[in-house]
Amino acid sequence: MAIWQAALLGVLQGLTEFLPLSSSGHLVLGQAILGIEIHDIRFEVFVHFGTLMAVLTIFKSDILLLLKGMKSLILFKYKNEDSDDEASKGLKLLGLLIIGTFPAATIGFLFKDTFEAAFSNPAFVCGSLVVTGFILFASKFANEKVMEFSPLKAFWVGLAQVVALFPGISRSGTTITAGMITGVKREEAARFSFLLAIPLILAVTLLQVFDLISHLPSGKELVNLLIGTMFAYFSGIFAIKWLLAVVKRGWFDRFAYYCFAVGVTGLVLLSI
Repeated sequence: MAIWQAALLGVLQGLTEFLPLSSSGHLVLGQAILGIEIHDIRFEVFVHFGTLMAVLTIFKSDILLLLKGMKSLILFKYKNEDSDDEASKGLKLLGLLIIGTFPAATIGFLFKDTFEAAFSNPAFVCGSLVVTGFILFASKFANEKVMEFSPLKAFWVGLAQVVALFPGISRSGTTITAGMITGVKREEAARFSFLLAIPLILAVTLLQVFDLISHLPSGKELVNLLIGTMFAYFSGIFAIKWLLAVVKRGWFDRFAYYCFAVGVTGLVLLSI
């Protein structure tokens, strides 16, 4: 893999990880178009780490809130009357994220091989992009209210995230749409979706740590990994800020047309 290809795939990962376009699906298609065959998932792990750092950068205030919540839990301060309000909010948010993460973490672990096998099937990815288009289009009919996330709503969003384990199904698109359908305000649904990405990306990274240690990359491979990570980070920051603005304006469903176009075009080209 050339450096420019690593940079391009890094940008592709950063943009599509948070834009409702399926990062995993675009990485599969991008590799197919560029004629690159990556035999391990080290590159994907590194660029996913870049996008993780982008989330931590944009939502640093929420991260601090979560840390205060965890601190109060560890020190048992949440039971005291003098426990500060931020710690209580952080503890509640932590609980919601755990509930939302549980379905994908459990099913992803049990059926890991099934999900990974789908990455080698470009036709499946294209079909999944079409499905993502329908999911995004459904957000147009969501009955948004000012309701906050409850444990049940968080679990519903978590179930939606399970579907996004398949390449071509957008995680952000699926979870934001699911949140909006439950009646949560669109901005809050987007915020929760981004925060929900943290434990998932972190888990994927940690699961591959031992493989990375036992199969250390060579000098050239390491450069490509770092280049891809850097570009994924900066493009991820841009994508998050842009999507938040798009969601606020109520234009979220418009990404459906892109998914339809790419998915159908890919299926046609693969059939020729």
